Amino acid sequence: TNLPLINSKILIEIVILMVLCISIFNGCATQKPDLRVAFYSFEYDGENYRIRSISSEDDTLSCNELISNEFVARDYDQDRFIDEISLGEINLAEAQKIYDYALKLLSVENKLREVSKQSNRFIYNNFEYVYEIKSFNPAAGEPFNEFKVVHNRHITNPQTIISIDKKADGTIDEIQEGTISPEKIQSLYAHAIKKGLKKEELVEVDSMILVKAK
Repeated sequence: TNLPLINSKILIEIVILMVLCISIFNGCATQKPDLRVAFYSFEYDGENYRIRSISSEDDTLSCNELISNEFVARDYDQDRFIDEISLGEINLAEAQKIYDYALKLLSVENKLREVSKQSNRFIYNNFEYVYEIKSFNPAAGEPFNEFKVVHNRHITNPQTIISIDKKADGTIDEIQEGTISPEKIQSLYAHAIKKGLKKEELVEVDSMILVKAK
């Protein structure tokens, strides 16, 4: 796929600090002194898409959006994984495939830069698994959790499962990445929640289970 030509005069020396830093886009504009928005257009399976990357100095508004004519998907913490479909009916797994494709294009062209970034997360590990729960509180929606499990026994190529609890109510609603039965991922999630509550790193608020703000 031939990507559009980039206007280098507009894009020279633009620095966007984010976990996933897309450093050269088709266009970029500063909307506020502390807010930058950049766009990258690409084609996947005959359809046109774009990524909108938003960066703020305090990280409160930073996110990446995968946009098509049919849907908008968001990577709130810019960690390469779609967290929510905010508009449209596509499932997380399919949106992730498109997002992965765009990131691969950008990586090949050396247009990605990763910077460490903190977010509300609880991490727990035992002999078999590393568990991670991240809580999100989008401005235009309800809080939700992302649950990640990495299998410790696969050292060279660890299996990673990512799932979403859309209501932060302790029930997994959708598996985004990896192959696992709904019963198994729910069991692992329940185990991680129990540990998090015991360690007082998770809290129950209005029938929701969320990572305690640090």
